Amino acid sequence: MKCSWGIVVAAAIALVGCIPPQIPTMNVAAVPPSERAAAAKVRVFPPGAATEPTDFDYVGPVEGNSCKHLLWDPPASQSDALEQMRINALRMSATAVMDFTCTMASTDVYGTNCWNSVHCGGTAVRTK
Repeated sequence: MKCSWGIVVAAAIALVGCIPPQIPTMNVAAVPPSERAAAAKVRVFPPGAATEPTDFDYVGPVEGNSCKHLLWDPPASQSDALEQMRINALRMSATAVMDFTCTMASTDVYGTNCWNSVHCGGTAVRTK
């Protein structure tokens, strides 16, 4: 009986790695190349940027998340999170993202189910 409990605990621990991330992520490699190329043209402006557009229509909040979920996944990166944010902005018909910020969390396996993660968020706008 003791041996069977050990097997159950080991199986439960092994399955925890199979739970998908709890934060919304995107497999950028699965995005068509034409959409990725169009998303690369979405301009991003950090808070207080001198070249920030002044004539625009508000579209909505937008975000991108990079997550190292499994042990063999590549580390989370800001460039991946930014690309996801640009793709999401493009899908909202935005041409730019204003006031974007990125934050990194390490060893946050309980809150997001990621070993490490990067979150980028901003305001999607359509410039005139």
